[in-house]
Amino acid sequence: MSARAFASTLEPFLSDWRSIELKVIAEETRDGQLIFNAIRAIMSDSEVSLATRNDLPKIPGLHICHERWELSRLEELLESFSNGELHMNGGKVTVRIAQFNGQNWTPLVPPEFNLRTRKQCNSLYGIDFASYTLETIGSLTGAIPVLHFSTIDAILMATEPPWNGLAELRTRFIGLSRDLAAQRDASRMQLIAPLYVRFGRSSLQSEGISVRVEKTRLTSNDDLRLSVIATTSNQTILRRRYSLRSANESPLQDALEMRIALADKPSRVDLILGYKELGADMDELFGVSGENPRMAVFGYVGTNKLEDLLKGQGDEFEKGVAILFHLLGLDVVHYGSLPGEIPDVVALFKVNKWILVIECAGRELDTRDKLSKLITRSREIGDSIPDYKIYPVIATSLPSRVIGRGDMEKAAKDSIIVITNDEVLDLLQVAFEGITEDELLGRLLRLVPAGGNPWGLGGLSQ
Repeated sequence: MSARAFASTLEPFLSDWRSIELKVIAEETRDGQLIFNAIRAIMSDSEVSLATRNDLPKIPGLHICHERWELSRLEELLESFSNGELHMNGGKVTVRIAQFNGQNWTPLVPPEFNLRTRKQCNSLYGIDFASYTLETIGSLTGAIPVLHFSTIDAILMATEPPWNGLAELRTRFIGLSRDLAAQRDASRMQLIAPLYVRFGRSSLQSEGISVRVEKTRLTSNDDLRLSVIATTSNQTILRRRYSLRSANESPLQDALEMRIALADKPSRVDLILGYKELGADMDELFGVSGENPRMAVFGYVGTNKLEDLLKGQGDEFEKGVAILFHLLGLDVVHYGSLPGEIPDVVALFKVNKWILVIECAGRELDTRDKLSKLITRSREIGDSIPDYKIYPVIATSLPSRVIGRGDMEKAAKDSIIVITNDEVLDLLQVAFEGITEDELLGRLLRLVPAGGNPWGLGGLSQ
């Protein structure tokens, strides 16, 4: 997308921003020029007069800069990305946004344009709002002297104040994720334009829905819409759209609160926050039935806590999965935090004698040969209790669309149940609506990828 086209896309939202926060790391090339290592420009709702950082290192071969530009310089910034030269420090410093092969400068691949969701932005950039993004990647290979690559971390550690190497600088100053920051030979350019509206803590109560919308003082209530999609226990779906023009505004003018009465309490509510013809945020609320004592207790604990765990990584996600299967009626234990080669979660149903052996994955399913280890552990557990059917399960916080084909084929070969983020959220709704243990097992067996044979397998028992 051209700079002009991107500027045109942002035009309806210009009143939401007051300045551009610009963070730059550049490195000196073999021919004495500066090439970008990492650049992040964020459209900000703060005034341009807000202070910038003064604790950044000053060492030979490395240029680090933090500036705030007037919003009127957006076109200049976009043109800099297009023509490959960014002028900093009042024009005294020029940073090349290009690639250098040791002899010639070449243009970068055209930047990728996206409108990313709040969840994506939180994961990728640490920014908790839906945002327009423009980003590209370059290479420092051949441009930076080898000696510089080998000594820069040690020099940064010895500066005052000290920084724990270039990766920490790229993470804590620029804001790159840890995996991107560790790719030291890859340069990154990002322009992020957040839509400063989002849901706060909303809840589904006996008398209806309580909704909180967080915004800035720059946001006009006339541009906000709330869409409600409610599903009742008999699968009746109610759809309504509301204006937030007359919603109650907090004294600080940073949030709106609205209560919506419903004739029948739904089992699930999807909330969609519309802003200037865009869906800017989404939230899910679940009803709690007192017929299931586990759900009644869980309603007291709070649904938001489990939703946060199921969106997390590592130990948090494992805990969320364990709680989810507890709510689904199984006897569950979370072993993941214990040392040794053991499953993350084990869930069993004593009446019909079957067990789920569950491994949790944050990214690729088969990282560190996880799927093979899952099968081995499942067989070992099956050997120790031959009366039970054993079903191997891999659960991931990633959506199904990003799971690699090779991982799915391997899961199919070993008849492994694959629970992605999409199914996790569906199972959470099922927990609120109610399901028998055997109905649950049937639902899970349908999650074995195509090519697997769960029905003839009988778990992993003999």
